[in-house]
Amino acid sequence: MSVKKRSKSQKKVKPTSVEKYKLKELQLRYERSYIDQLFENSPEAIVITDTKGHIIRINNEFTHLFGFEYDESIGKNIDHLVSSPKLKATAIQITKRTTSGDKVTFETERLRKDGSTVQVSIITSPIIIKDKVEAIYGIYRDITNRKKDEEALRESEEKFKTLFEFAPDGYYLSDLKGTFVNGNEKTELLTGYKRDELIGKNFLKLKLLSAREISKAAKLLARNVMGKSTGPDEFTLNRKDGSKITVEIHTHPVKIKKRALILGSVRDISERKQAEKEKENLLHKATERVKELGCLYGIDKI
Repeated sequence: MSVKKRSKSQKKVKPTSVEKYKLKELQLRYERSYIDQLFENSPEAIVITDTKGHIIRINNEFTHLFGFEYDESIGKNIDHLVSSPKLKATAIQITKRTTSGDKVTFETERLRKDGSTVQVSIITSPIIIKDKVEAIYGIYRDITNRKKDEEALRESEEKFKTLFEFAPDGYYLSDLKGTFVNGNEKTELLTGYKRDELIGKNFLKLKLLSAREISKAAKLLARNVMGKSTGPDEFTLNRKDGSKITVEIHTHPVKIKKRALILGSVRDISERKQAEKEKENLLHKATERVKELGCLYGIDKI
C-alpha cells in the first residue's frame, strides 16, 4: 500500500507569538481562578497582609471566624484588628519575624468582632517575589473545641491523680507483664517499699508473694491481659521488713494515654481476718462449754 505524502498545506502550523501570548494568558487566568477558589473555599480563615500587617485580602472563613466583613477588614492592621491589648506586642513581633522571612507556627488567643475570644493555631508565611518579601500569608484555625477537650482531660487526670494518691486503700499501676508503673502512699505503707523501689520492678521478682501465691497472681494477670477484671482475691504480702499482712486485691484493665495498664487496689484485711479468727475461737469455746453443760446435767441434746 502506498503512503501519500503530506502536502505543504497539511503541515503542522506553529502558533504565532500573538496566539502564544493568548494561550499563556488563558493559562494564567485558569491558575488565578483555581487559586482564588482555593483561597475563598478554604475551611481555614486566611488573610493576606502587606509587610506592615495591613490587610490586603481575607476569605469567607475569616469573616465567619472573626465576624469582620470584607469592607471592615481591608486596610486595617491585622495585629490591631484581632489581637487583645495584652497580646498585641507579641502579634507585632510575629509579623516582624515573618517579614524577615521566617515561617511561624504558634497557638494563641484572638478577638472576635463581638469582643469574645477564640483559641486559634496560626501559621504565618512570607510571600516572596524576586527574592523579596512582598506580603504575608496567614492561616487561622479554630482550636477552641480541642482546647476544651484538652482542659477537660487535664482536669480528669488531676482528679484521678488526687484520688489515686490519697485513697485510703493502696492503689498501684502495672503493665501487662506485671511491672510496677506507679503506686500511691498507701501502697508504700502496706508493702514497706518506697515507690521508687517498686517502679520498674516486676512483682514476680520483688518477693512480695510466696511461690504458691505467685502462681495464683500470674493466672489473674492473664485474665487482665484478656481485658477482664479480677477480685476480690486474698493474698499474704511479704513486707520489706519481713512481716506479713493479709490483703484483698482487685484489678482492672485500664488505658492511660493510650497505654494498656492494670489498676490494682490493695486493702489490708489483717484486722478483719484476726477478728474472724477470734470470733471462730469464741464460737468454738461456746460450743464446747454447751457440750460440757449438757454432760453435767445429763442433757443429750441442746
